Amino acid sequence: MSRILLAGVVLVHFILFTPAAVLGKEESPVQHWADEAVEIHRLVEKGELERAKGKLENLADRFSNGDFSRIRLSVEGMEALSDTLVELDRELVRVMPRPDRLLVASKRMMLAFDALAHPRQPLWHQYESVWKDDVTSVKQRMKKNRPETVRSAVGTLVRHYRTVEPALYVSRNPETVGAVSTLVHSLERQAGRKPMKPALLTSTLKQWERMIRPLIDGKEQDVLALAHTGMPAWPKAALTLGGIIACALTYVSWQKYRQSRVFVHRRS
Repeated sequence: MSRILLAGVVLVHFILFTPAAVLGKEESPVQHWADEAVEIHRLVEKGELERAKGKLENLADRFSNGDFSRIRLSVEGMEALSDTLVELDRELVRVMPRPDRLLVASKRMMLAFDALAHPRQPLWHQYESVWKDDVTSVKQRMKKNRPETVRSAVGTLVRHYRTVEPALYVSRNPETVGAVSTLVHSLERQAGRKPMKPALLTSTLKQWERMIRPLIDGKEQDVLALAHTGMPAWPKAALTLGGIIACALTYVSWQKYRQSRVFVHRRS
């Protein structure tokens, strides 16, 4: 009986304290990256920028030296993640901090790494209600026929989209994100026209509104179909070609980023 109890204790100890790699289940680094990103964002919110810098340096080093062979991530997604690190680093090292941009940069970084760690239920899905509220706000201002307030509301909509954009590249097909971003950019451009063309702006706004739900949990082809509604054939081809070119450029940029991280690490 005592031998059985002893064997049980040994088994429990083995399960609790044996490294995952020994058990044949090597833990993925993506959750650690996501946790670090959340901590960095929390420090930025609290204004503890020096600590945030140190944490960001650690995350950047681990990410740039990470093994991506077992991680499902496109080159565009990898570039989006690295861009958020670079963007936040630039804001943190400024002599005169810009609090608003700093918070946006840290949020973009946090959402992107969260999307990598939680592909089924990423935090950026919570922006569905934010985007819908933005659409409602633009519509209300258009009814009052006050172009400046419409431009302000569209600007808010665009900022909210761009906060999530890096996470979209992690979660979605790059062609899909490229098409959606093109539509949002078109919305911004139309709102900035003087004089404003309400009919064209309304049409694009409705197109974006119909796209929100499929972007959250729809299929890639459904989002693309909505993005390409009313678009002639040549812009579709241009988007595809642009995606191929962007893929090559982002890969080169990523390689440069990795080399720069190694250089900084060795120099320090």
